[in-house]
Amino acid sequence: MTQARLRNLLALAIWVIVAVGFAMTVFASGGPATYADDSQRRVIGAVFLAIGIFGTPLARLLTRGKAQAGHVHRDERDEWIDAKATSIGMIAVVMLVFLGGIALWEAYQDPGCVPVGWMWVVAYATLILAHLAPAAIALAFDLGVLRRAEG
Repeated sequence: MTQARLRNLLALAIWVIVAVGFAMTVFASGGPATYADDSQRRVIGAVFLAIGIFGTPLARLLTRGKAQAGHVHRDERDEWIDAKATSIGMIAVVMLVFLGGIALWEAYQDPGCVPVGWMWVVAYATLILAHLAPAAIALAFDLGVLRRAEG
């Protein structure tokens, strides 16, 4: 397994754990409408986010190559995949945040205000998706699920 594939698999695993843990925390006991009022749930959500924030560089550190290995850990294909995955991933994140904002507006237009807990969800989900999307897309390119357009 290449270093790039291993790193993307680890990033995907870490951020899926963060996403599931955060979602379970937010949608338990009253959902996002009461999330901001419950300091214990906010701390648990922050712990899940910290797992991703500190786990990602730790995974990169643990998968770094040895200086005297004598072989290339990254080539032009890896660079292309990273650039394309980052570009597509960020477009996906922007689209999801935009659509989420529109959905919240539609859902809470009549009451005239969005519960503040939803702002926590939007903020955390943006960070989570910004890490998940590029890793998943890079793996899809690496495994051949997505194809490189020639020409």
